[in-house]
Amino acid sequence: MSREYSELGRLQGGHSAAITAIAISPRATYLASAGLDNRVCVWELSSGKLLYEYNGSSAAVSLAWLPAGEDRILCSMLDGYVVSLSFSVAAITARGFVVHSEAVECLVIKGQRVASGAHREVRVWDWTTDGPWTLHYEVEEPLSHQHEEVLVTGLSWDDSTGKTRLVVAYLEHGIRWVSLPVLRVNGSK
Repeated sequence: MSREYSELGRLQGGHSAAITAIAISPRATYLASAGLDNRVCVWELSSGKLLYEYNGSSAAVSLAWLPAGEDRILCSMLDGYVVSLSFSVAAITARGFVVHSEAVECLVIKGQRVASGAHREVRVWDWTTDGPWTLHYEVEEPLSHQHEEVLVTGLSWDDSTGKTRLVVAYLEHGIRWVSLPVLRVNGSK
């Protein structure tokens, strides 16, 4: 059986190098794209119009819209930063935080929690809109066998059991579900 695909639209301009990531906003109003040209572009989906461009110090490799609205996106960068981009009619505002010493390849958001993965590290953060993030939990890496490098390849949140768990995929070490410790309001366990 042959399948035919038809192009529904095409976004022109914006990037001068390969695209590394895309993400559609929660209400499907915008599409964000990241490229090896160190740019993050935000497009209006209905018109294909380029609305915003952010030129970073390194390339973004993962994008995640914050669930509260369609005016903020997180970008994980090759230089270990996560950059929060906020959009308004007048401007784009960027705030960056170093979260790993290596490229941040994976990024997922669940409420006020952000999980980031970089090479062999997985960290869970409590994020705020204006200040630095607080490290909530660092996932212990799996035991490495002699010739198998530990490398995080994917992150996802799982609510199937009624408790939120983080799912971590490793290149040579399978998939692990991680239950996170619950922090009380005063920050103690």
